[in-house]
Parts: sequence; C-alpha cells; structure tokens
Amino acid sequence: MNSDLSTMLNKVYDLCDEQDAMGLGMSGVKTRDLQQVEFISCALYFAKADGEISDEDESFFQKYLNPNMTKEMISNVYEMIINDPLAKSRGDYADNVPPSILTQVEKDNKVYASSNDDTKSVAAAVAAVFNLIGKELVKDADDDVKSKFEAYITRIVDYIHENLAYDYRLDLE
Repeated sequence: MNSDLSTMLNKVYDLCDEQDAMGLGMSGVKTRDLQQVEFISCALYFAKADGEISDEDESFFQKYLNPNMTKEMISNVYEMIINDPLAKSRGDYADNVPPSILTQVEKDNKVYASSNDDTKSVAAAVAAVFNLIGKELVKDADDDVKSKFEAYITRIVDYIHENLAYDYRLDLE
C-alpha cells in the first residue's frame, strides 16, 4: 500500500470538506465526491492505457478509490466514460487539464482574495494526488504511456503556476 497516496487522498478529502464548510462547494453535492470521481477518471485512463485492466490495477482501485470496483466494473465505467459525448468532444483525456484542477485553482484564488492566505493550495494537493495515481499505474507501462503521463502532469502544474493568484511552489517528484 502506498502510504503517501493514502495520506494525500485523506488530505485532499479533508480540504474538500473545508471548502464545503466555507461555502465554496456546490449545493447538494459534496466536493470530496466530485474530486473522487476525477481521481477515478484519471486512474481509469492510465490503468487502461496499456489496453487492459490487470489484477494489480483492480487491487489499486480497491485500496485507494473504491473497495467495490472489480476489473469488469472498471472496464465498464471506462467504456461508459470514453463513449460519453462530452468526453469525446474534449478529445484525449491526457490532453486536457482536469476540470477539478480548474475549479480548485478558482477556489484557491477566492480564499486568497479574502484572506491573503498563500500557505496552502488545494489545487496543488489535488495535482499531487493525480501525480501519485499516475506514477503507480504507469510504472510498468511502455515509454509512450509514461511520456503521455509526464506531459499530463506537466500540463496540470503549468496551469496551476499560470493561473494561481499567488506564488505557490508546486514541485512534484
């Protein structure tokens, strides 16, 4: 079990709960639930990038994202997502900044504007989780998949650096 990933997931979910408590969430929907869907989408994409869902991938989903996900369910959800017209219109998943990063940067900027607190960034914590998820799922993948993942993380980090209203050092290993 990757303790860094478990720790970061818990941190992000706690930060999402804090956002909801500050009135920065959506009415009737928990920010943590929306964020979990984004993490699952990322994991689906990179788990399936080599063409199949392995036993190791299934174990990863069950440990970190949803204890009830089987290989069949993972494949079915993946097919449902990639066949969604909105997803198709956006192009390849890895070529886009995840919507949750866009939203979290906006929320970070709102918090900063009201408090001048530049000591934390939820967007940066979310990016760290995307990084950990991807690293775990592409570690045994071919070089093309690894390159696609690296470009995906670079795109996220660049977006945060370019759009966050304050200077927050985001350094992913």
